[in-house]
Amino acid sequence: MMEVIQGLSEKAPVEDEEVRQEAAMDIAGQRKVPNIDLSLNVVWNGDASMTITVSATNNVIDTELTEMPDELTNQRNITFEWKATSEESSNNWHIRVYVTEIVSRWNDYNGNPYHFGFLGYAINKPITIGPGDTYTETVEWDGAAHGYGDITQDNIMVIAAIFDSNGYSVEAASAVPSLKSKDSISDQRAEILYSYKLEGYDSDWSDWTTDTSVTYHNLENGLYTFKVKSKVGDLEDMTPAECTFRVDATPPDTVIISGPSGEINTNSAVFEWEGSDNYSPDGKLLYSYRLEGFDNNWSVWTPEKSVSYENLPAGTFTFEVKTIDEAGNEDPTPASRTFTVLRPEPYTTIVSGPEGYIDSNDVTFVWTGTDDSTPIEELLYSYKLEGYDSDWSDWTSETTVTYTGLEDGQYTFMVRSKDTDGYIDPEPATRTFMIDTQKPQVSIEKPLRNRLYIGGISIPFVGTWIIFTSVDIEATATDNSGISEVKILINGEEKANFSSQPYIWTWSEKAFGKQTITVEAYDLAGNKEVDELSVLKFF
Repeated sequence: MMEVIQGLSEKAPVEDEEVRQEAAMDIAGQRKVPNIDLSLNVVWNGDASMTITVSATNNVIDTELTEMPDELTNQRNITFEWKATSEESSNNWHIRVYVTEIVSRWNDYNGNPYHFGFLGYAINKPITIGPGDTYTETVEWDGAAHGYGDITQDNIMVIAAIFDSNGYSVEAASAVPSLKSKDSISDQRAEILYSYKLEGYDSDWSDWTTDTSVTYHNLENGLYTFKVKSKVGDLEDMTPAECTFRVDATPPDTVIISGPSGEINTNSAVFEWEGSDNYSPDGKLLYSYRLEGFDNNWSVWTPEKSVSYENLPAGTFTFEVKTIDEAGNEDPTPASRTFTVLRPEPYTTIVSGPEGYIDSNDVTFVWTGTDDSTPIEELLYSYKLEGYDSDWSDWTSETTVTYTGLEDGQYTFMVRSKDTDGYIDPEPATRTFMIDTQKPQVSIEKPLRNRLYIGGISIPFVGTWIIFTSVDIEATATDNSGISEVKILINGEEKANFSSQPYIWTWSEKAFGKQTITVEAYDLAGNKEVDELSVLKFF
């Protein structure tokens, strides 16, 4: 009989039989056993023959949702579908029906007969029982056919057991043969009922029904939890299947925040936009755009909020952009902006020429132009030197001009190009410069001429003497255009450099004999002026 009860125990790693049995019972008690009703009916037919009927009802009831919305949906009409299932797959169950001899014909080592000796299987196969279903099977078992034609009704017990996928016995039943059959057991399927509730919409659970689906219509935006449970007879699923979801059927909005409109003179365009939504944060929004008249289709959805178009042909275009939120709602009214790219005028560039302060009265400018339709060599140009010319020059193919003998002052040179169709560059190229040929004014203010500097004091003297002391060299420099740099030199060696006032340097270095102090001043045009002072310095 070890095969019948093998699923009820496991060997524990201990030698004491009583401890081993207790350990095996603990292990068995920790297993999750499905709720199955197993019954057995045995009728003695005589001549060692029996009719055996076994019946097993699966009382394991669980509910599974087979259709439900995503966690975030934009649908207001939502359908749920469900079915009853078992907590454990019933496809892996196995049934064995054993025919045993109560007092066995076989003896143990002491000469005592065994009890419930195994004679053979009446049923031994895998079975599938759906939730709430009943499995029933009837077989004829002939002892003579198995070599036991001498068995008697009063010494036979039939034992049935169901095993799970791990080989553990989950239910067992036994019966002795009788001369009269019990009430017949039919293979039947119990009616499964369901009840459901949509939290956030329903106030209570629905009545029990055989329906396995329900559709809710016109749900408002919000958070919902749908629950459904099943029951068979009085057995009810105590852990309903459920799913939580949010309805967001409100589309987002899109706004273009920058980009061209009306007529433009360039063949490029940059658009920027942003979207807003009642639920999805900014970082979860996606966008699609197109430029009608240029793009064939809408772009793929992207988190980018800007796009650039280059080399647009002349013509009228409409830029459109729309937003989609996390729930899949699209802006039904994309933001749009219409603009017209005018035929491009030529473009003019000054290649060389003065800029800023210069110290020359003669200047030369060189330029060039480009155009989408006219070759460079066919472009014409007109120029003007503000502060000197009273009007624009005649149109010419020349690309250079020289001005001589200009007076000191500020000038702006301008040049524009014209193509063969008569289009003129609307924004002439310009270059502003200032002519300053006057040298700056510079003077050594300290040390004073004809003074004796000794021990930190100074007194009138013949010539400039510096004995046993340091002295500050201070200069002043001025210019009508401004001073850019002042240098202090001793005997031609630069000691200090200044870009702004005050121009003061402390001379503390030791020296012997005649020394030459030089101060150089430079204006913004590069003009230079110098002042010098010879002194005698000792120590």
